[in-house]
Amino acid sequence: MQALHGFADIFNFIVDSEKYTEKFKSKRLCILLSADKIISETLAAELKFFDEAFDHSDGLNTTEIIANAGYDEIYDAAAQNLEEIAAEFEAHRREKEKALGCKLSYRDLGKDLFQLEVPGSKKVPSSWILMTKTQAISRYYTPEIKEMLERYLEAREERDQAMKNVRSRMFARFDQHYPEWLTVIKRISDLDSLLSLAFCRAAMSGPLCRPEFVSGNVKSVFDVTELRHPCIRTDAGKEFIPNDTMLGGDGANMILLTGPNMGGKSTLLRQTCVAVIMAQLGCYVPASSCRMTPFERIFTRIGAHDNILAGQSTFMVELSETSKILREGSSRSLVILDELGRGTSTFDGFAIAFSVLYHLVTQTRCLGLFSTHYGMLTREHEVTFLYKLTHGACPKSFGMNVALLAGVPQSIVDTAEKVANEFESKLKVSNKHMSGLKEVKMSRQADFANLWKFCDNGGGNQLACQIFKSLLKR
Repeated sequence: MQALHGFADIFNFIVDSEKYTEKFKSKRLCILLSADKIISETLAAELKFFDEAFDHSDGLNTTEIIANAGYDEIYDAAAQNLEEIAAEFEAHRREKEKALGCKLSYRDLGKDLFQLEVPGSKKVPSSWILMTKTQAISRYYTPEIKEMLERYLEAREERDQAMKNVRSRMFARFDQHYPEWLTVIKRISDLDSLLSLAFCRAAMSGPLCRPEFVSGNVKSVFDVTELRHPCIRTDAGKEFIPNDTMLGGDGANMILLTGPNMGGKSTLLRQTCVAVIMAQLGCYVPASSCRMTPFERIFTRIGAHDNILAGQSTFMVELSETSKILREGSSRSLVILDELGRGTSTFDGFAIAFSVLYHLVTQTRCLGLFSTHYGMLTREHEVTFLYKLTHGACPKSFGMNVALLAGVPQSIVDTAEKVANEFESKLKVSNKHMSGLKEVKMSRQADFANLWKFCDNGGGNQLACQIFKSLLKR
């Protein structure tokens, strides 16, 4: 019933809106709001039929539909047969009233229907069967009532069964025009989507742009200027710092995002994902400009949580989600990783984070942002966060500053700073002992490992591989 009411509302809306289509510049809107494209004579007639076929208020409160007379042949025939038998009962009662010369009536007691009530003083024919008796009345079944009752019960069963199947028959009739109903749904869905995008654009503040898509066999690219998070309004007294983000194309595929706590890293990660989704939905993007290739999928690894019911620790959840990215990511994917490896020790976490980043850059070749923290702490307590994305690495996390902003007592912060300074001193001593050794970058080590594996598997020129291995063994 609600679906029928919905179609009626759609038809009324289309009829009311069609008179404005001449003012639309969009050909798509003109098609969506053209009554002759949506409301066919067949559907209009069908909607009128369903509107008159049964009481819609009853249909909302029960699973059964009682068809009005003339709208379901099977139910009409069964109901008519039952009414005719009921008329026979009434004629029989009048006949016996005339024969006995007294007022008679029918009484239903439980399953025993149509018992003929006769005053106790009246004498009845011997063929009548006494059913129940009181001081004032006696109730009988006549031979005719017995025969009619059998037919009545059978007819009532047929009527009830026909009534139960009215709903199915109504659905079957509706389904006969399924393609046409579906066309209406698809067109109103398109219109609803366009309206949603329009409302979204109207709700956003600041510069908005229509994204430009780069198609063809080209490198993946995501180039956006002055991007903002669409859920944060700048006209509500809140200041939001927009950022430029350039991925792929002639630049780097991956941004290693560093910065202090509360520096806006997570916001940047999220607004990048939201911008891609909005652009590929056909919505305006909250930026000054946006140029991009379409992305097949967006992968995210954000936040720290465990899965106790599955027996998975926080680190296990991190690695499970990361494993999915490594298996299914492609050059047309956007990958967002936020502080991978924080669920385990500093050294294990750093090693895994580096390996994952290296694989994404060299093997998967996807576009993405990789947010991470450096372990150095600072002694300063007065820090202003600018929330601006710039080139270069951030050497500090400014954890002490965030602790003070969060209201952690000064004494606790002072103690934490003392411990941090001691740890930093020990780290400097360790680095001093290692200063005499020549450092080989981890990326170079990984390249050598891959080349060694390549040679072991029979790749490349055999003589070149032998020379390479002999040099490494010296």
